[in-house]
Amino acid sequence: MREDNAQLSDAKKEQIKLRATFLNNVGIGVVLIGVFTPIIRAMECGSKEAQQMTLEQAILILMPFVGLAVVAAVIWWQNERDLAPIRKARDAKKK
Repeated sequence: MREDNAQLSDAKKEQIKLRATFLNNVGIGVVLIGVFTPIIRAMECGSKEAQQMTLEQAILILMPFVGLAVVAAVIWWQNERDLAPIRKARDAKKK
């Protein structure tokens, strides 16, 4: 693991940290929206409307899950893209 980190420049390491922090904050925002949107929506509606879920409410509840899936896919893709050269170099050393 130390050999992999030694190959990265300090600037590249800082870019990875900043990207991770940004994506972490985006993920937190998506989760908070997913938690608070249904609660606020239910509080805005009257008691009869709060008991029946409309299509719009169902979509509002499912949107954060879709957002989380997209964020997870982006994180996975960037991880694969950034770490592929390191993995190739490590595999070449093993052979």
